[in-house]
Amino acid sequence: MKSIYKTVEPTNEVCIKFSDDEMAELGWEPGQKLSWTPMDDGSFKLEKFVELELDLEEFPLELIYDLIKTSCETDKSVNTILIERLETSVAYLEAKEMQEANQKVATAKKVKTKK
Repeated sequence: MKSIYKTVEPTNEVCIKFSDDEMAELGWEPGQKLSWTPMDDGSFKLEKFVELELDLEEFPLELIYDLIKTSCETDKSVNTILIERLETSVAYLEAKEMQEANQKVATAKKVKTKK
């Protein structure tokens, strides 16, 4: 992923200007929808907005309420909340899979050394 760092001075404008070269380097088009994420250091991460198309009828009502509540409490879109939860779930499953693989290797080593 390409990164461009900009210092934005406070003004009455609600926009950040990018040169044509910066837009091309980032793969953005004029009018491109962006999602922004506040970072711990006070900066913001801008990325192309990725739209998720989901059939909400497949979701339990409690989950939909939780997504809306979390969205309102954190001032993030439901889309962003879903992506964050998916990323967290994938990271958890990958870590669990790695742990299980390491346990199998450790067990195989124990069996091998007992012979």
